[in-house]
Amino acid sequence: DRSSARVGCTEWLDGNTLGVYILVMQISVTDLRRDLFGVLKKVSYEGRPVEVCLRGRTVAVISPPPARAGKPTINRRRIARLCRRYGVRQLALFGSITRDDFGPDSDVDVLYEPALGADFGLDEYSGLLAGLRDIFGRSVDLLRRSAVEADSNPIWKKAILEGAEVIYGS
Repeated sequence: DRSSARVGCTEWLDGNTLGVYILVMQISVTDLRRDLFGVLKKVSYEGRPVEVCLRGRTVAVISPPPARAGKPTINRRRIARLCRRYGVRQLALFGSITRDDFGPDSDVDVLYEPALGADFGLDEYSGLLAGLRDIFGRSVDLLRRSAVEADSNPIWKKAILEGAEVIYGS
């Protein structure tokens, strides 16, 4: 069963002891086998390490990958497949991913437009969001184009729509 534990370490800083604590999720080997993909997604998205325990002993620690300094690669084939699957007519990037201020902690801002007549509900939105997170390996902010166009803030609307770079559709 899953539980949280505090793992402590000590660092010396100018002769003083500084305690550093990290909240770590613990999971049994049996539960890890049962839900490996879910655990790996949790490590990747939440950035918290997971201790794997066997008979009460820690046998491994799964840690998140180091932060990436560069922009994520845009795999247009995977994006096209994802858009077709969820009925998306157009997908565009905006925000820091299209500029030079994108950093290791930046998320990816995405604008989408469903296909005409497509039934685009919560299931489709959630599936598209999860797929984009998987493709980019980062958190994603997903906005519907019509919602941005209908917004009453002209500065915000102009910044998003004029800075958007289409990566799928036309």
